[in-house]
Amino acid sequence: MQSPRASEEPIEESTEAPAGKIAASPIRRKTFRLGRPTFSAIASAIFLGCLFFGLGCRFFNLNWDEGAQLHPDERFCVSVAAQLKVPASPGQFFDSRISPLSPANLENTHYVYGQLPLFLLQIAGRLTGLTTETGTLDPVALFGRGRFLSALFDCGTVWFTFLLARRFFDAQKALFCAALIACAALHIQQSHFFITDPFAAFFVTASFWAAARLSQHFRARDALLTGAFFGAALACKISAGLFGIALLAFFLQIARRDSARRTIFLALCCFCGAFLSLRIGNPMMFRGESELLSGAFDLQLEARYLKELANQAAITRGDADVPFNVQWIGRTPLVFSLRQLGFWAYGWPLLLSAGAGMCLIFLKPRRDFVLFVAAIFALTLLLVQGTAFSKFTRYFLPMTPFCALLAAHFWQRIETKTSGHKLRVFRIGARCGAPIVALGAVAWALCVTSIYARPHPRIAASRWIVNNIPPGTSVANETAWDEGLPLGLVGPTRLDSTILETYEPDTPGKIADLNRKLNRSQWIFLSSGRSWQNIPRWPQKWPVTTEFYRALFDGRLGFKLEKRFDSFPRLGAWQFPDAASEESLTVYDHPLVLLFRKTENYSAAKTREILRAPENRDWRPNRALQVDESALPMPPGF
Repeated sequence: MQSPRASEEPIEESTEAPAGKIAASPIRRKTFRLGRPTFSAIASAIFLGCLFFGLGCRFFNLNWDEGAQLHPDERFCVSVAAQLKVPASPGQFFDSRISPLSPANLENTHYVYGQLPLFLLQIAGRLTGLTTETGTLDPVALFGRGRFLSALFDCGTVWFTFLLARRFFDAQKALFCAALIACAALHIQQSHFFITDPFAAFFVTASFWAAARLSQHFRARDALLTGAFFGAALACKISAGLFGIALLAFFLQIARRDSARRTIFLALCCFCGAFLSLRIGNPMMFRGESELLSGAFDLQLEARYLKELANQAAITRGDADVPFNVQWIGRTPLVFSLRQLGFWAYGWPLLLSAGAGMCLIFLKPRRDFVLFVAAIFALTLLLVQGTAFSKFTRYFLPMTPFCALLAAHFWQRIETKTSGHKLRVFRIGARCGAPIVALGAVAWALCVTSIYARPHPRIAASRWIVNNIPPGTSVANETAWDEGLPLGLVGPTRLDSTILETYEPDTPGKIADLNRKLNRSQWIFLSSGRSWQNIPRWPQKWPVTTEFYRALFDGRLGFKLEKRFDSFPRLGAWQFPDAASEESLTVYDHPLVLLFRKTENYSAAKTREILRAPENRDWRPNRALQVDESALPMPPGF
């Protein structure tokens, strides 16, 4: 609301002046009346409300899976963090061969993310008394601490976005930027998981804030901060190195405006800050083979780390055949990622506003150099991640603050251009644009947050199974790569459970085993869409399994869909089915669960006829043929 408006009213105390004196002017006393709030005040109130709403969404029901640990990456990260121990000396901390803080020294652990989030979780766990007698941490209690840290650091991303926006816009547009980040559905969801992406996004945003200060003041402390935040981002995810493009642009600008000597000095300060931060935050990246603290300055890269990095790079390129890579077959570069960002992660109003702001920046790059760098980084990240074989939407988390800045730039320019327009409707429409975008983000944030207000579909399905299927009944789950039903947290089930191993290649042995298990099973449980939505994308490798799903869904196999459990984003009476979105956006916190029951129409002979053994071949995901989306099998009512 606007502050009370002051009005001045003349109050006449006397109309006659004393003898010999000039008559005094009427005395004016200030009185205050509550004025009508301006449009600017209303918009600021809207943005502030959106901001606090979005921040609250991050902490809403962090125990959304009731302790079932249903996010595999989170489960892996927490289990690794729980096993780490405090080193006996600084030298041991930096020596990756013997450090008890290095995941590479744990048995059967292939950890490729950065160590800094693990260190932060270790500190939080030990400060809150989760240490066990063996010196490790309690993994069950550690989940809550990890999710709280993710939400807290994502709030930090909102804060640094606000600080950045204040350098270019007024307070109202800065609040608009912060509100967009706070209400971004992707950020709200990822804040409910302890994974490395929210931490990397926070440090990238902080590094850009420090670099923006550096480009203006050329101070050594800003260079150190820029490097330290950048190194911390690398210590969370090595892919944050892409942000180096933005830093290079900043130093080129400094070199153009200042002396070469000053530029080199600032670059060295930035490098030192980045190296120290990375060396301390991710010591397993380097060998550090020394009994003394001098190992901290060992720059030789650790061979085990490079091996794990190479394996991850092969998965990203599609050269490695792993089950979670099948979902990318046939995905159109850029188009697929833009659809996920527009329909799910950001919402189209934010994405289109950011795109328009980017176009305006590129038309006049010299006018707002820092925003130009933000546009360059956002576009580079979009091109690199959007054209890679693996297109996880969460990889775009560091891009959101820059999209918010570009969106604010667009709406500020629109308001400026239309401020003197003769038609009042144009002026009002331009000023309403930003609040409408913010309210749209709030609406979608509310839809996504509603997921955490309902029981998890797998938990609800497990309770139904325990209460309705008699003990000893033969049931089949799809694959060990997904969560089997019923979940153990609901209590003992005493069902005769088997796994179909759908991700195994379609060899004669697998088909014979599949027929045998189907003859025996009375129920088939589809715990999510990880198998039935992805395996048919590669019919050259899984022709029989693809036909199995097609026959299951159209009833030819003799099984009927008995129960369906979902938790789609909802707003009142409206729901928005998103089961066809990118896998990792749905299968962890709100998968579509389908339970099929065998009917009297089932025939072992007919099943053998449908599931014939094919010729076996060796395939790689990135060599698979294009997919006809319309030919993919779909369950009833999907």
